[in-house]
Amino acid sequence: GQSGPVWFLGRKFCASGATNCGTNNVVRLCNVPAGEALYIAVLNAENSALELNDPKVQIQDLRSMNAAAMDGAAGLSLAIDGAPIPHLQDRFRIQSTAFGFTIPDDNLFTAIGEGNFTGGAYFPAADDGVYVMVAPLPVGPHKIHFHGAFPVYSFTLDITYNVMVAK
Repeated sequence: GQSGPVWFLGRKFCASGATNCGTNNVVRLCNVPAGEALYIAVLNAENSALELNDPKVQIQDLRSMNAAAMDGAAGLSLAIDGAPIPHLQDRFRIQSTAFGFTIPDDNLFTAIGEGNFTGGAYFPAADDGVYVMVAPLPVGPHKIHFHGAFPVYSFTLDITYNVMVAK
């Protein structure tokens, strides 16, 4: 269902504190039209007033929690067709501005076990993570592999995309 000049290669969504959600390797197949850039969230930490059940949480507190998680990240890697992208933490780590979001009653947070949340608009939220924008790949098959871990949470993600870029 994606469209536009950039396609998002997603990770696996996991609830905070999940000990078994990210431990398995995930392999996905994906067809991408030629000329589309790819946006990859290698590893990130996000928190919000909703998830913390604290409508008075301060934006700086969210940023500090996320930064602490990302400072403890380990094993960050991204390779495209076997070629590693070096220095991910130094070159591609970014902290978001504060943002709000709206969810329906049937929402992702509830689906992954984060809590039982009702639909509505929520603020604040913040994110800190390693994100990479990849220029359009040549027509043909490609393998994109990314990995990252939060050892303090016993949490590891290992994602492989087998991408077919088609004319």
